[in-house]
Amino acid sequence: VLLDRCEFFRNHAELNGGAYAGFGGSETTHPIIRDSKFQENWVYQTNVPANWPAQYQFTDDQSGGGALYNKGYMEVERTEFFDNYTQRSKGGGALYNQGDLRLLDVAIADNKARPGGPVPNTLGGAILNDSTLIIRRTSIHGNEGAIGGGIMNRTGGKLWLVNSTVADNLAKTGGGVENGFNFLMNGAPTINNGGEVNIWHSTV
Repeated sequence: VLLDRCEFFRNHAELNGGAYAGFGGSETTHPIIRDSKFQENWVYQTNVPANWPAQYQFTDDQSGGGALYNKGYMEVERTEFFDNYTQRSKGGGALYNQGDLRLLDVAIADNKARPGGPVPNTLGGAILNDSTLIIRRTSIHGNEGAIGGGIMNRTGGKLWLVNSTVADNLAKTGGGVENGFNFLMNGAPTINNGGEVNIWHSTV
């Protein structure tokens, strides 16, 4: 799959990837998104368990990625992600990665993982990462989430941030990059020990 010079505007999904969801692929054969734009796409869960938020658990919530969801191998080059969001979802306002994702010369700005309602906290205003994510020459700014305003890297996540800028993002904790979390939710500890984070020649 090659998506070249495409615009994804105001698309909506119930669970994953408001505009695009990718599954499968390998290092030799995989989706490539190039010279494109994702704007005002969103994930909004309408049907949630009746016991949320009182018994909400991140493990029960499979949603995320206001613009893009990846559970395979994917490359994104020279592409913009603006004003995307998740709501009634655990997060990844622009991107949710559970595969192998490579970003090069990408701009990710003004995306939100909106808290409230049945989901009292959200993860990753711009990006929620659970697997391998390599980010190069990329700007991540002006994004907002409850925990990890720019990037949330959870257990199993392997994050490389190279020659990039993460700035002016907003969160209760971890405004730029948050590796794991530890807080009380519904009176009980909610703990994630994070994964591997490598930051080279970048501004955070």
